[in-house]
Amino acid sequence: MDDKWNVTLDIQDSIEIQTVSSPNENLPSEEPQFGVLQEKEKFGRNDVHILFTGLSGAGKSTLVNAMLGEVLAQTGYGPDSIEASKSYYEGVFEEVKLQVCDTNGYSESNHKIPKSRRFNLILICIKITNHVGDSEINLLHALGKAFDKEAWSRTVIVLTFANLLIYDSKIEFLRTKEAKCQAINDTKDEYIESIRKHLKDFMDKETLCNIPFCLAGKSDPFDPTNRDARTLPTTEDWLVDLWETCAERVSPENKTWFSRLYDFIKKILLKILRKEEQQNEEKQVKEQDEQVEEQQHNEERQQKKVEEVELKEKQVKVEVQQNDQEEKF
Repeated sequence: MDDKWNVTLDIQDSIEIQTVSSPNENLPSEEPQFGVLQEKEKFGRNDVHILFTGLSGAGKSTLVNAMLGEVLAQTGYGPDSIEASKSYYEGVFEEVKLQVCDTNGYSESNHKIPKSRRFNLILICIKITNHVGDSEINLLHALGKAFDKEAWSRTVIVLTFANLLIYDSKIEFLRTKEAKCQAINDTKDEYIESIRKHLKDFMDKETLCNIPFCLAGKSDPFDPTNRDARTLPTTEDWLVDLWETCAERVSPENKTWFSRLYDFIKKILLKILRKEEQQNEEKQVKEQDEQVEEQQHNEERQQKKVEEVELKEKQVKVEVQQNDQEEKF
């Protein structure tokens, strides 16, 4: 990738963490307590910081990989998923450092919520294939208490694993793409309604309704230019849609820089699109050439048949004339 987007891995460990023990599962059910990551003054004033937070296994690391265009974060599955409380990934664009924070999973044993004022953009990842159960509700309540109105204005909620919805029995066997698209949008609306229900006590209605929701599916970890992998029935490229939404939600002082970063990424995609268009044009030209060549062959074969018929007719005519002359003699 371009040198202007030179990304290197840098895991920070100078973080002071206030840890609160998880509730005893044998006690009556109640919302777990949560802590706030107390961070030292180590961030540069002009740096741009993005937070990815959500439950373990919600696809945060995969989303980091997809958005940065490089396989930077380890993507974990099952019991071997990353469980460290927090990881940082750094990149530089136009001499401005971009620092991405992955909280690596809010859970019953990890109730640490980063201080929102440190981040210019916040992405909350929720797996759309799961029901909004106790774990998701506890996360939403914790975020609702930790984030103020200004933080929610910089937040995007990302519904991950949307690519798996097409295998849902209610969607998979629908006959048309339009029907599948509508079914996925209906599922998305159900999640939005449920998530808003669990956040409504922590903010005013306008703030709540202004929080955008984006679908995120799979991406090719080995080839970020593979746009086909990011296609959903509802969109040609969910990553482009997400970037556009993030460009609108990033903190005002960083909008100009973030827009240039997005323009840079779009240029890469446009190069890919131009390459695809060129390949399609070359394919069309080749097909047209093959059709012209086939047509020429058909015309030559037809002409040959005509000539053969004419030759045969001449031969028959000569034979008739010879026969007539023989009969006269």
